[in-house]
Amino acid sequence: MTATTIRLIGPVALATVLGTLVACSGSEHVQKSGATTHRTVTLTLAMPDGDDPLGHQFAEAVARRSGGSVRLRPNPDDYASTDPANEVALAKDLERGRADVGYLPARAWAAAGVDTFRVLLAPFVVTTDAAAQTLADSPVAGELLATLPGDVVGLGLVPAQARRLLASKPAVRLGDYAGLRLRIVDNPQTAATFSALGATPVQGLTAQEVSSALERHEIDGAETSPDAILNNNYTSYVSDLSGYGLFPKYQSIVLSRRAWERLSDGQRAAIRLAAQDIVAAAKTAVPERAADNLQQLCNAKVRIAVPTNAQLQGLVAAAQPAIDELGSEPASADLLDKIRALPGTGARRLAAPLPTTCTSAATLASHRGPATIPEGTYEVRVTAKEFASIGATGQDFSKDTTYWMQFKDGRFVATQKPTWPDQCAFKPTKSHPACVGTYQVDGDQLTFTWEPPTPPPVPAPETITWSYFNGALHFKPIYVGDPVSRLIYEHTWRKVR
Repeated sequence: MTATTIRLIGPVALATVLGTLVACSGSEHVQKSGATTHRTVTLTLAMPDGDDPLGHQFAEAVARRSGGSVRLRPNPDDYASTDPANEVALAKDLERGRADVGYLPARAWAAAGVDTFRVLLAPFVVTTDAAAQTLADSPVAGELLATLPGDVVGLGLVPAQARRLLASKPAVRLGDYAGLRLRIVDNPQTAATFSALGATPVQGLTAQEVSSALERHEIDGAETSPDAILNNNYTSYVSDLSGYGLFPKYQSIVLSRRAWERLSDGQRAAIRLAAQDIVAAAKTAVPERAADNLQQLCNAKVRIAVPTNAQLQGLVAAAQPAIDELGSEPASADLLDKIRALPGTGARRLAAPLPTTCTSAATLASHRGPATIPEGTYEVRVTAKEFASIGATGQDFSKDTTYWMQFKDGRFVATQKPTWPDQCAFKPTKSHPACVGTYQVDGDQLTFTWEPPTPPPVPAPETITWSYFNGALHFKPIYVGDPVSRLIYEHTWRKVR
């Protein structure tokens, strides 16, 4: 296949050159009489992700940059991504000249046989929304687009949200993937990545079929993104989302050679500028949408699973064969090396910053087991005013009180200051002990079982939900009868040692 060559120059110089071309030759045609007429070209814009706002902005930018001489008519019903096979079908039709303009996921080109585009699916190389933007702004994007078949013209890579894992349980370490049946967007390379992690990739499902399969427990999760989760209402069935990204998603702006030849030099320059506009717009649009999506998901009680650095590196090591396989082809290996050299690339614990509303829902290394809470001592302070706000009065609640909880080997020790006769002693003695007992973790649920010599009356077992993020424990009472205990649990517990 013959590649289209793109000569890369600085963005300011390129904008100046292209702007001059638009001004000089744009859509104007000079008649023999000397009058100027405008030739309008209308092209069909195929968008598998028909609701992508940046795709629609691209059509608007083309009209604006060309002075109305080029119009893109979106056709959302053709090639809809609800059927994953449509993405590759569009790539093939662009090559054949049966489609004019495509705003299509770049992964389609890898599945259609353009091997160099497989580098964008390399696991744990570009894993954050910020790193995806860095690549889109870099010369590497132009080099990659230049490897497309000669029958098409590539104009831009527009970053979208990183691809994550939504599943029926948190997946932060390698063993968590074992046995998971995960729907992926049809692609052999993505299938190889999830197989290397120990999961069973499931292909060939439409978006509607994914929801049905989740509901019937035929699959355990999906490779997806926050906006897609909300659009398809997957949270009705599963609610553990990886905080980390596995690989990026890009939209590619591509014209068929046949459509390109219909345009004047000025119109081509205008479309190039429009593509640049949308790549730049993604810099703010993608983070804003990700923050909004994550806030909605956390409000819907989705748990964000955040691995430790060691756990993340374990996932990277397991996926390494899928990365090494790319190095067998020199052009891909060269591009991969250039991508790895870009700032911000590599595995990261978070694909995008977590909104404040998400920090209490985030889970760090949350696994089912007897004692998975990070061991240590945690502290919280409750003011006398807060006690009074729930109707707690009397000497025991007349002062600001600091509470400590130590977790170790499945047992806890609770103390407080100031100390009152029927409460957990700050300096335990035989006559006035601390509060002690066992704790058991079951996923995001934590049950405290109090034991003597806890000062009587010994409370009944209490069950709460828990999460850990950035050195703090967050609790939400489920079965806690005492209102004062509920108040204490609902504060943020900071780790002090």
